[in-house]
Amino acid sequence: MRDGIQVRDGIQRSWQTFLERLTEHPECWGAPTRLAGWAVSDLAAHACWGTSLEADAVERALRGDSEAAQGRSPEPGASRDEVLDALRRSCGRLVAALDALEERAAADPRAVPESLPMPYGDVSVPLAGAIFTMEAGVHGSDLAAAVGDDDTLAPDVCRATFATLAVFGPVLSDAAGTVPPPGVVIEVRGGGDCLRFGADDQGRWTSAATSPVRTTITGSPSDVALFLLGRRGVDAVTVHGDGAPAARFKEYLPGP
Repeated sequence: MRDGIQVRDGIQRSWQTFLERLTEHPECWGAPTRLAGWAVSDLAAHACWGTSLEADAVERALRGDSEAAQGRSPEPGASRDEVLDALRRSCGRLVAALDALEERAAADPRAVPESLPMPYGDVSVPLAGAIFTMEAGVHGSDLAAAVGDDDTLAPDVCRATFATLAVFGPVLSDAAGTVPPPGVVIEVRGGGDCLRFGADDQGRWTSAATSPVRTTITGSPSDVALFLLGRRGVDAVTVHGDGAPAARFKEYLPGP
């Protein structure tokens, strides 16, 4: 895994902070989050599923199993303590799997799997590292916002968000079925990271648009990444040029 130690440490840091917040704020278990229809308990259950899925993907890749990874959610009606225990186990399993991947890379780089079998297809190991980092960081931010803490994303999470959406942005756009009018190119900048989206000749949104930029969105790396992820509104960023595409940005790029 490219920059594997840093990726592993960042993922562990984010999930450890997530667990600490859940433990420190028992009164917020039923509190709403900024994710529509989700309470903190739902976010915690989703984190169990996501971390167990990611651990399973790494484990399968290490043993040469190409079957798509699976995640495990807590049983319906599981108590807060049961969910916390499940999350501790799945986070520990994920970190252990990443450690095993690093150990293999150190012993014989040629033996490192090229991809992980995710449910939506095989994903290169470096891209998977970005996805795992983004997921851990943004859900940690979701929880921080729900309990009234600082929800700023760490720099590695911001970089991972840009790297992930550079690949999956067009896929998410296809699912939306709505693209900017032809000729509209939106450039999004956060720190040293930049994405440029626009419609191609077939009307599909691409992250490699070459037409002149009509709308530029800038701001702090965290605010811009949270805007890309639908956690900040357009009022949290600075828009240069035509403001209409910026206001409709999440119609063009829903999720993740």
